[in-house]
Amino acid sequence: MRRFYVIAALAALVAGGCSKQDDTLEETQRTSFTSYLKGQQYAYTEQSGVYRYITNTDREGYGTAPVLDGESSAVIDFAVYAFSSGSSGKGELYYTNRKDLIDEESLTDLEHYWPFEPQEISLSDSRLVKGVRLGLDGCRQGDSVQLFLVSRLGYGNKPLGLVPANTPLVWDIVVNQVVK
Repeated sequence: MRRFYVIAALAALVAGGCSKQDDTLEETQRTSFTSYLKGQQYAYTEQSGVYRYITNTDREGYGTAPVLDGESSAVIDFAVYAFSSGSSGKGELYYTNRKDLIDEESLTDLEHYWPFEPQEISLSDSRLVKGVRLGLDGCRQGDSVQLFLVSRLGYGNKPLGLVPANTPLVWDIVVNQVVK
């Protein structure tokens, strides 16, 4: 029985250490996001742990455009990048449905793996990346949005496809249509 308690105590210590490590990683990523966004003088909001910058709120009809919420879906174009503190905030491109972002050489190979067409998403779909669900909630039809996601709200601590573990991401999204 004593052995059980020793093992349980060690497991708690290890879990506590991992949790502290995860908290430090997330805090570092958040600090990088806010430094970058403030340095660019972007009018961003932080919503449920997602940093959101809508680049075109000054467009005509913004205030009356349909709003995306959990009861609606949206047709979007998107690109997913590693976060970089450089001038654009975007590092390596991991995934997109926009042909204009892919060089002609790679396009033929990539068309076999995913469609290069607008995608319909629903915020109530649990398969959608959590940070994207949270960050798009309240966006409007016609918005051009940049979502900055700490790794926990992106793909987490395991590599996924081309995305390494613990990678902070930038999702560049255009909300083409909100479907109620």
